[in-house]
Amino acid sequence: MRVDNNKYKNYDVAKVSLGLKLRDFDEYKKRVCEITNYENFIPVISISNAFDNTLADITVFYKQLKELSNNVAIRITADIISEYMPLLISLRTSDYLLLDVGETNIDGLSIEIEEINENTISAQKVILNSPREANYQNKDFEETGITALIDNSLLKKYKDLGFSGFGDYAGYKDVLPSSGLSNRGAALCLIYNYKDNGFWVFTNKDTSLGVKGYKELKPKVLAMRPRFDPDNSCPAYMKIDLPGDGNYTSWIEVCLIRYITQLYNNMTDWN
Repeated sequence: MRVDNNKYKNYDVAKVSLGLKLRDFDEYKKRVCEITNYENFIPVISISNAFDNTLADITVFYKQLKELSNNVAIRITADIISEYMPLLISLRTSDYLLLDVGETNIDGLSIEIEEINENTISAQKVILNSPREANYQNKDFEETGITALIDNSLLKKYKDLGFSGFGDYAGYKDVLPSSGLSNRGAALCLIYNYKDNGFWVFTNKDTSLGVKGYKELKPKVLAMRPRFDPDNSCPAYMKIDLPGDGNYTSWIEVCLIRYITQLYNNMTDWN
């Protein structure tokens, strides 16, 4: 990953040192090429306006990777699709096009998606998005119910849009590691439910409690277990069931585990 300073703010430099080094294109190319040494790893070329690389630069690099790997992925932002279309239409059937729309609502990208579908792109097309906006804080979420702040509709739409796959942040947000989580903030739990295609939210809005707010939240989340985990098999609920009330990090893990498990359990439906 190459750190885009226009996109990411307030991160801990020590925790993203490699990403900062990869802003140098020569270092980036070297590291991506090294990925081809590993079986079942696919090298990804990431393209955006944040870096001073031209279509010619990226095309030469793609041709270099083609000699090293049977599969290459091109990750590109929606705003430069037209500029890089000559490269995209040259991709092989074994390659991947990863369209990263970020936090942009998919309904506002009809022109870009139409352009992709109107051109002959042989690669597998995957759409990536970040439905939970980074500027939302825990206290901004509702106290309970399905939150309106995370639009997960792409999971149900991606095939109709002409893509063979999709990706997101599993209920988390697109941010880089910071120097640490604040001890003062709303306690938040997100439980994804596939049947609703939505995230059920449990929030203790008393920010003065900080992480201690989970003492009140945990029983409320467990009380919903008969609905969300009727056969007591969900690994996220198993984690919630452990002794203690948890902390911000452990409840983020609960969110990620639950989301991934729900998609895995319903693969026959959405594949």
